[in-house]
Amino acid sequence: MYDNYLAANREIHWLDDSRIAALVRRSLYFWNDRKYGLLAYCIMPNHVHFLARPFEIEPATDREALESGETPDAASPLSSMMHSLKSYTAHEANKILGRTGQFWQHESYDHWVRDDDELERIVEYINRNPTKAGLAGRAHEFCWCSAHDRYLVDGDESGWLIFPAEEREQGT
Repeated sequence: MYDNYLAANREIHWLDDSRIAALVRRSLYFWNDRKYGLLAYCIMPNHVHFLARPFEIEPATDREALESGETPDAASPLSSMMHSLKSYTAHEANKILGRTGQFWQHESYDHWVRDDDELERIVEYINRNPTKAGLAGRAHEFCWCSAHDRYLVDGDESGWLIFPAEEREQGT
């Protein structure tokens, strides 16, 4: 499985550098409440998991086209989000590391979440990454993930940055 390969392959591990991981986390939070609502994330030594709800999906017909996969990637709100994140962090990370060239892979794996059960599974999956890779005993002990951030705020170990039950009550 691809996840096992990523966990085992540490040839390129720039994100293991706390300066780079902090840069990526700052960038994820910078766009939160601007381009998207950040739900969960995890910055692993060689890849990032990031779950967000994009704000720019209108009108309803656009949403239907996006969810059915009929919209080209370049027209997707995910494309805009990823471009902003990747271009800035790549430039800054290369400066910090004193290197040039490609930092991120060109392609990203993206996926539209279809229901609350799937959303819950994805947040749990993101939070399992550092424990599965042996980087922490429990997700909230790994400082480069939303489980850690949330735990510091209110002791909750779920990894959710937005409270899903409250959000559903508000109708969003």
